[in-house]
Amino acid sequence: MNIPYDAEYEKLFLALIGGLTGLGLTPRCTLEISETKNRLDRICDLIKSCPYSLHDMSRVELSRSNPKVPRFNMPFEAGLAIAFHKIDDKHKFYLLETRAHRLQKSLSDLNGYDPQIHNGTVVGMMRVLTNIFNRKGIQPTPVNLKGIYSDIKKFSDNLKVRDGMTDIYTKRPFSDLVVAARESAEVRGFKF
Repeated sequence: MNIPYDAEYEKLFLALIGGLTGLGLTPRCTLEISETKNRLDRICDLIKSCPYSLHDMSRVELSRSNPKVPRFNMPFEAGLAIAFHKIDDKHKFYLLETRAHRLQKSLSDLNGYDPQIHNGTVVGMMRVLTNIFNRKGIQPTPVNLKGIYSDIKKFSDNLKVRDGMTDIYTKRPFSDLVVAARESAEVRGFKF
């Protein structure tokens, strides 16, 4: 998952964890990997180790503080994933966006790769995930996946209070959230 790690994105981060888990996948992101290597090497190693990567390109606005600049991390990491895909097409990448047609304006080199539009909502993210990972047979619906989201949202809120955290964007909370999502999926009868 290549996403912005900010407070505004937290509900979508939880939706990705819950949705991917409910679809039988294991969420991965840079929060979980060791800091023994430089950041770029860690990112490349993580992308290469995953069959899929999701890149949310919805942070194209300027930062609030000076100097006012856009975030380039998400497009840069998407570019790395696209390069790995070009070298070995076993790696599949997916582009996510909040608004339709914005990516074509902000990064026209990606024209031809249609982003999945989630509208900045949890249900929108669940719809996107079920469209991307549409498998044969019966699969969870966005509504089914939202149940897992609700469970890990409560878990996240409790985790923040218990550990005195303001956000969940560190290694331990991410790991705990993935475990909680897996447990919620199993309790809800999801088969993997």
